[in-house]
Amino acid sequence: MRFAALDDCCIDKTCAVDRLRERQTATLRVVLMVNAAMFVVELVSGWLAGSVALLADSLDMLGDALVYGFSLYVVARGPLWKARAAVAKAAVMGLFGVLVFGQLVYKLLDPQLPTVETMGGVGALALAANGGSGGVDDVFSLAGHRGWHAHLRPVPSLGVPRCS
Repeated sequence: MRFAALDDCCIDKTCAVDRLRERQTATLRVVLMVNAAMFVVELVSGWLAGSVALLADSLDMLGDALVYGFSLYVVARGPLWKARAAVAKAAVMGLFGVLVFGQLVYKLLDPQLPTVETMGGVGALALAANGGSGGVDDVFSLAGHRGWHAHLRPVPSLGVPRCS
């Protein structure tokens, strides 16, 4: 009889974990779409305005979008997949840093002034898309996931039956 009560407790928590996982997945999808859209906006605007800053931020948005997409895949997997998600983000950000540095060197060799109005407008849009100074953490806090970073700590699989 003692084990039956323990089973009920675990099953109840499994349902709660499943609901949390579903909410986190829905939030990840929204954040993924915002980052993907802002990548395109900032890439095109940065290219047309001649702004290395917008190009760099567009690559940051792309990196975040790729990592959130990967996080959707690993949200129900174990610690190894969480570690892989963190390494993937580090690799993507490192690669983007090299690309931005290359663009910076090019701009030093062939200087041109960026279009200030485009930079200001798109920069303000990017700030709004990132949720202000807190970025994605603000979005997750508003969605009830305070302290949970999608690309660093996806919900682990508990190895227990799912709710029906």
